[in-house]
Amino acid sequence: LLYDFQGPDGNSPSALIADSAGNLYGVTEFGGNGQCTLYQIPGCGIVFELSPTAGGAWTETILYNFQGGSDGTLPFRSLVRDSAGNLYGPTMLSYGSGPGVVFELSPPGAGGGQWTENVLFSGYGDKVPIDIYACLILDAKGNLYSTSVFGGTSDAGTVFELRRPLTKEGAWTEINLYSFDSQEDHGDGPVSPVVFDGKGNLYGTLFAGGSWGQVFQLSPPRKKGGAWTESVLYSFGGGRAGLNPFSGLIFDQAGNLYSNTYGDDGMNPVVFGTVYKLTEHAKNSWGESLLHEFEDHPAEFPLGELVFGSQGDLYGATVAGDSASPGGVVFSISLGMDR
Repeated sequence: LLYDFQGPDGNSPSALIADSAGNLYGVTEFGGNGQCTLYQIPGCGIVFELSPTAGGAWTETILYNFQGGSDGTLPFRSLVRDSAGNLYGPTMLSYGSGPGVVFELSPPGAGGGQWTENVLFSGYGDKVPIDIYACLILDAKGNLYSTSVFGGTSDAGTVFELRRPLTKEGAWTEINLYSFDSQEDHGDGPVSPVVFDGKGNLYGTLFAGGSWGQVFQLSPPRKKGGAWTESVLYSFGGGRAGLNPFSGLIFDQAGNLYSNTYGDDGMNPVVFGTVYKLTEHAKNSWGESLLHEFEDHPAEFPLGELVFGSQGDLYGATVAGDSASPGGVVFSISLGMDR
């Protein structure tokens, strides 16, 4: 146990990231000194750092306390860190109950001081991204990318870019790369992050795409100023074939995609989730391999992105389990010769 949150110092942490010195960074959805009380839990959320000490203990530093106004409320997704040490992330809400924000936290200068928050984007306006539930990713130029559940030309969600300004004093520019339209062959409401391949294509999942969820690819325009093109790579068949892909994708070195499906406790029988692999057989034609099907014990309902370990095994987490592990588990899947 590295650290035990007590409430004022944070409540309900999410996924962590690390720097080269071994410090850990994350957010808590609630807690802190902000004057919010949501779901009967005090606090508007914080951004924190955990630092190891020589004695083996870990020390928390609160980098920012959200106040529940225009600075954002309820940060609940993992952060991303650029080469200068700036931290970026989304919040679920702003102004108490409105659409969330995308924020930047900049470390103090050489003279010391406080971390500084800068709101890069707020989800107010016509056809802009609204309700950003996914974490952000950075490209090589420092631009940010993510998805929104609502907004866009049909209010069915977007994949968007926040383009870094050319000067330090400039404003970030929001660009809708693609607007979903709720049609069965296009899907809607992405809740997971996107990931780049080596050619600049973006990949993601749609919880509500098709009948049971979809995996999509967005290809950049061939000419500057052109439109990005969506291709549906795979549509889930429901039941044991997988449904409701709530999590984002990861690549292996061979270009295969991996993720999990959440399942559905309203089905009869209940579907408890899967871990799957997608392999490209031909251009824009991908096939699924079922790596694991969860049952009601010892784990059920995987959530969040998978990661590869140093030996090539997959690691992930579930939100629930049986009576021995009701709060969920962390699991690994050995791919063996399959990788």
